[in-house]
Amino acid sequence: MNNIKIEVLSPLHIGDNENKNLSSLSDFIVDGDKIKLIDHQKLESIFSENPHIMEDYIKEIKTHSQQKFSLKSFLQKYKISIEEITESESIPFIGQFNGKEIHPFISENGKKYLPGSSVKGAIRNALAFVYLKEH
Repeated sequence: MNNIKIEVLSPLHIGDNENKNLSSLSDFIVDGDKIKLIDHQKLESIFSENPHIMEDYIKEIKTHSQQKFSLKSFLQKYKISIEEITESESIPFIGQFNGKEIHPFISENGKKYLPGSSVKGAIRNALAFVYLKEH
């Protein structure tokens, strides 16, 4: 199989229908210009060592609407650093994030890829555009 490098000139997202969306309640934190993914084992470890924190976490989510709950603020309340519960790698981020979910990019074995069917569809669209523009 040949590997081809493609430079994308505009934003591109090909969603992964196999995996669930990531929630700001438990799966990631926006920290400045980075999105940091929660390491659930680390978070569970903190909860098991401090059951009152877990109880408060559940209570906060139930009490506040999902729009108002901030995992980052919750951690600050208990003086838990973001680094204590996040994975070492982060996702660069530009702009302002106002959403509550992230729709993951399609991947296999942890590696993102551009499916051939998507490339074929993009080429078809480009050819159709040129044809319609000229005729």
